[in-house]
Amino acid sequence: MMTRGIYVLGNDAVMDHAIALVASIRACDSVTPVVMIPYDDRAQKVAAVLGEHFGVRPYEDMSVLKRIDNATQEIFGSGFFWRPNLLRKQAVWFGPFDQFLYLDADIIVFERVIDNLDHLSECDFVCCDNQHEHEGGLRYIFTSQVLVDKVFPPEELRDVFNGGWWASKRGLLTEEDLWATFEHCARHRDYFDLATGVTSRF
Repeated sequence: MMTRGIYVLGNDAVMDHAIALVASIRACDSVTPVVMIPYDDRAQKVAAVLGEHFGVRPYEDMSVLKRIDNATQEIFGSGFFWRPNLLRKQAVWFGPFDQFLYLDADIIVFERVIDNLDHLSECDFVCCDNQHEHEGGLRYIFTSQVLVDKVFPPEELRDVFNGGWWASKRGLLTEEDLWATFEHCARHRDYFDLATGVTSRF
């Protein structure tokens, strides 16, 4: 039987955001399972609150998170990201759900958001973001160097997304796929907008 669920990423520093997000999910949907990926070791309080009041389960396979942390450090080193633990969200590819939705903690929903997974019958990946409204998809993600080097044609940048709301299927990417992508990104630091501080809440 196919399983569906929602992943969130959080720690005690963003408890208010996480509570607001999960409360909004539960206001529209009392049954879809929600799993919290701990952003770091400071996630015990938020996990307890979300578990007690909203039935949120913790991400169980800590070995996956450890491998992501190790790969991030080994491939990117220190200083590439303001908040390297954000890459822990990639654990969704190896979690318990066959189809999943990932939501950042600073989101509020106003519908039974899991129903968006119905689109996965037609495609493998769905995202929802407003990045295309900012400088043609560049702001918060890429620098103008990607245009200089013609990495993307302008029309493809309109489909760029920031990574706060996306849905896909377990197993679509392997760990090897992730590490290869990390390595490619690490070789092109000048392509990424790392100076805006959009990950500074954690």
